[in-house]
Amino acid sequence: MTMTSTTTEAPDEPIPASSIQPKSQPPPLPESGRTAAARAAAEAEGTDRMLDRLAASDYRGALIAAEAHLLHHPLCADAVDCAQIAGSELRRLYLARLGSLGRVPRIAIGLHGLLGSSLDFRAGFVVSRIDGRASLEEIVERCGLPALDTLGILSELYLQRVIELSEESTTRIQ
Repeated sequence: MTMTSTTTEAPDEPIPASSIQPKSQPPPLPESGRTAAARAAAEAEGTDRMLDRLAASDYRGALIAAEAHLLHHPLCADAVDCAQIAGSELRRLYLARLGSLGRVPRIAIGLHGLLGSSLDFRAGFVVSRIDGRASLEEIVERCGLPALDTLGILSELYLQRVIELSEESTTRIQ
């Protein structure tokens, strides 16, 4: 009686490495799972970016990052909190620099200085509202831009010495 082998594999043939998967590695995600995982990673990266900016006291950067994050994730509590904190800190900094919203700005450089400056259109628009009689508060209210943006522009104009502020103040900032 003769025995025949029923196995088709030769015991000496190596098994290709590509066909072996380690048991500790999870199976690949389906396409929809990859999309959800990518979205979660992008959301975490956006949250980290805005919180890093806030921790570094880069309030403008934190606000920009939080507002961008809120466009895609409007219910993200971290982004809402970050935007509120950053906006509050920016307002505090701008008001500390300007001193009082009761102060009256006037243009400190001549027309040639204005034309030669590197003002963007929004700063030019705010400058066009300065008449030497309206207070900072009136300019912020009447400008039509978001108040924080207008305060930021006025603060930068003051730092760049494009505007001067009256010394008397009728309203103290709290």
